Amino acid sequence: KEIVEADKSLKFETLCHSSMPQGSAQKNIIRNVLVLRELGVPQKLLLPLLISKFQPVCGKEKFEESLKKVVEMGFDPTTFKFVEALQVVYGLKEETVEEKISVYKSLGLAVHDVWSMFKKWPNTLAISEKKLTQKFETLKKCGLLEDEVRSVFKSWPVVLALSEKNILNTIETFLGLGFSRDEFGMMVKRFPQCI
Repeated sequence: KEIVEADKSLKFETLCHSSMPQGSAQKNIIRNVLVLRELGVPQKLLLPLLISKFQPVCGKEKFEESLKKVVEMGFDPTTFKFVEALQVVYGLKEETVEEKISVYKSLGLAVHDVWSMFKKWPNTLAISEKKLTQKFETLKKCGLLEDEVRSVFKSWPVVLALSEKNILNTIETFLGLGFSRDEFGMMVKRFPQCI
């Protein structure tokens, strides 16, 4: 309740009780919510940050570092992508990010491709190595060449969120409608969202 009141009135001092220990989680949350509001994050987007399993608004130094990275990447604070990016950056250690980038590189993607994908869909860095390689192989089963799979990843990284079952069901649906596997592959290359 105090966090919402602090957000409404922007009277941080009156809501931070002197009995609250310095650097307490509640004080951090109030301060961080105020910073986010000053950046222009709408109130409706604050709830996902407050209930996130990583609770990015509870920290101090890590919150500030994560926020700085996300802002420097150019995410618009008025969008949900900003919130997603903040959650992902806050939730991953630097070593984990490097490991994820290495997996993408092993599939033939450049580092700048990974960051471009991250800007389109921040959860790009939250996908496990197993799921990533599985999606790569599944799309190859669709009749796409490796370069074409990379192109699909780069143009529509949300494909990484789809289950193998859904992708295969989509193929079967198109084949059942009379499309050949090659025609389906051409459609996916041009319009990856049809998956």
